[in-house]
Amino acid sequence: MELPKFKYHPNPIATGVFEKSDDICECCSKAKG
Repeated sequence: MELPKFKYHPNPIATGVFEKSDDICECCSKAKG
């Protein structure tokens, strides 16, 4: 999955704004990413 481009947070995973996850969505049963 590719994240959208953010002007003020060019790499949100590296800065800790977003976290990668192996969790499954309770609603649709798909991987959250």
